Amino acid sequence: MKKIYYFINAIIIIFGVALITINLIGFKTFRVISDSMAPDIRKNDLAIVKKIDADDVLEVEDIIAFNVNGKLVLHEIVEILENNITTKGKANETNDAPITYDDVVGIYVLRIPLIGILFSSIYLWFVLLLVILGYYIIIILIKEIKKSSGGK
Repeated sequence: MKKIYYFINAIIIIFGVALITINLIGFKTFRVISDSMAPDIRKNDLAIVKKIDADDVLEVEDIIAFNVNGKLVLHEIVEILENNITTKGKANETNDAPITYDDVVGIYVLRIPLIGILFSSIYLWFVLLLVILGYYIIIILIKEIKKSSGGK
């Protein structure tokens, strides 16, 4: 039982530290909310994008994250004409309306399948904190129950 306890603790700590570190070193994480990039990127995946700098060059077939009406979209570049970028979801039949470089947040790096489900709340860090606290409360309760029933 102790080995499982330590293993779960290690996973929670490693995952939390990794997420914080990723965001501090120029990457952004977000939950994918549609299957528009299926089969490569699916709904509820956790997408990691590298924030772009002014000197980054975007190319056709790059997958980028960009803002549209306050929402983050992850689609593939199909055309670049001067300052206009046209994108399209791989599962979509039509191109998106053109965007500009100013709308681009970052370039897609990788995804973690289904982990985005944990981040479906706009209060990401609050939810993560509640999950971790809940886990530790359950562990403490189990120990107290064992102690009061005479177990170790």
